Amino acid sequence: MSINIRPTSGPIGATVTGLDITALSRGEAAELYQAFLKHGVLVFKDMQLDIPGHIALSELFGECDLHPIEALRYKEEPRLIVLAANNGQPVAVDDPEADKVVGRIPWHTDHMYTDTPNRGGLLRAITIPEKGGNTGWIDTAGVYGALPYRIK
Repeated sequence: MSINIRPTSGPIGATVTGLDITALSRGEAAELYQAFLKHGVLVFKDMQLDIPGHIALSELFGECDLHPIEALRYKEEPRLIVLAANNGQPVAVDDPEADKVVGRIPWHTDHMYTDTPNRGGLLRAITIPEKGGNTGWIDTAGVYGALPYRIK
């Protein structure tokens, strides 16, 4: 099966299907990288990833940075952080004490406070809620490029 990259209907992003990270050719890796540069956001559909696969996919786009807050790093793989409700523990539907929400992070740029901003991040959903769970992206370079010169 070969990969298929299809632009979204919006101004940013593309959907990738047919990707098997364990059988990726150099040509397909280069195609994915170019798609990332062109579209800014890639959404990988119908793909099963374990932790090594997550790292392998991330490294197609550059070296993985460590999160600057050491306490947030995943113990088994420090190049990852885990964003989870209930500290990653199973949540019983009827448990009133359980934290069932990860929370909301306002618009931000990852690692904007570091000397070298990162090129991107790979978000892998382990559990997908039946409703909500929306993630948004913005093309800040595109927005800046559209500003009138006097405002830039």
